[in-house]
Amino acid sequence: MPYEYTREATICESGCVLLKKSVETDENGVVTGETIRRNEVFCKVSSLYMRDTYAAFQAGIKPAWKITVFYGDYDGELSVEYEGIEYSVYRTYVEGDNVELYLRKDAGTWQAELN
Repeated sequence: MPYEYTREATICESGCVLLKKSVETDENGVVTGETIRRNEVFCKVSSLYMRDTYAAFQAGIKPAWKITVFYGDYDGELSVEYEGIEYSVYRTYVEGDNVELYLRKDAGTWQAELN
């Protein structure tokens, strides 16, 4: 196997906040507000492999970090706050008991759900 796929690129072990945004509606379906559920979890922060970075750039995405969290802590959140900066999740990968979240810097609601 090439060297790139066998090395561990962990930068640090830290904490992050998973943000789950939901919209509140009244009985007529009119949007009355938005709530944000914050879930603080432990994570392992890693840099991206060059291959993943190039693939993201080709898709028009500017990647920032790869964060690994425990699968039980992740509930489909599309935003992550790390070191006071909000990132959006553009890709996930489940590996055993963990989920790898690939983050981009320009956080927003550019996708409704992950496939």
